Amino acid sequence: MKTVLRFLKPYKRLCVLTLLTMLVDAAGALLIPTLTADMINIGVSGGNLNFIVQRGLAMVAVTVLAGAATLLGSWLCADLSAKVGKDMRNAVYDKSLAFSAHDFEQFGTGSMIARTLNDVNIIQQSIVWCIQMVIPVPALCTMGIVMAFAIDATMGYLLIAVTA
Repeated sequence: MKTVLRFLKPYKRLCVLTLLTMLVDAAGALLIPTLTADMINIGVSGGNLNFIVQRGLAMVAVTVLAGAATLLGSWLCADLSAKVGKDMRNAVYDKSLAFSAHDFEQFGTGSMIARTLNDVNIIQQSIVWCIQMVIPVPALCTMGIVMAFAIDATMGYLLIAVTA
């Protein structure tokens, strides 16, 4: 992990921007059901067509914003992964230049190619999967608990108890 973090360090801004776009995506995913519930509970049950239209437009705006954040986040994540992969491949190549002929023969050409291409590719995929699938989970959990408290405090405490 320290090795991967060492290669991520030069791209701090890109990491932060990628994470922020993922958080916007997660917030949008949680906000749509809340807007839908309000639309049904207040607009439909009260027969207020203007409220339904307002909530519908808000849902469209949230959907467009969350969709744009998803696309931008995926692009930034792929860009970050490609830059880290390039730096790792260069580091492996530079390290291989320091090997003596005997050391290089011990590893073998096929092994060196596999280390340079396949192993770094797996690390790149792991970075993408971690940013897009693992990191949003605590954010979704936290935002869900906050939204549950906004609706009903008992439900918020229940979610804290379940997730703790």
